[in-house]
Amino acid sequence: MQCLYWLVKQEIPHTTNYGSLLDAVEFIGCDHLKHLHQGEKAKYTSQRIIQEFLQVLAQQIKQKQLQEMLSSSFYSLLMVDESTDISVTNEMVLYGRYLTASKCVKTTFFKILELTN
Repeated sequence: MQCLYWLVKQEIPHTTNYGSLLDAVEFIGCDHLKHLHQGEKAKYTSQRIIQEFLQVLAQQIKQKQLQEMLSSSFYSLLMVDESTDISVTNEMVLYGRYLTASKCVKTTFFKILELTN
């Protein structure tokens, strides 16, 4: 999970680089990844498992951001930006803005909602 998190944070295409990053980590001597190889077919590097890992990471990050925002003395839960994408789908983007413990203003993306007529 930490390897995938690193790829995402560095904005490196994760679906094409996750497997080779795991290979590189193993090559330099990290033996913590051996538990991923459970037989010939279960290597936990498929596109499906990468997407599942990403969903878990996203939920954890979202929860942390929400907790940080709600613990702030000053926050605005909804900042809205409505747009239409290339497939002519109306969407609304939800952001939160709050004052951090170190007195910095932080804006956080929360969700994209598809709008119906």
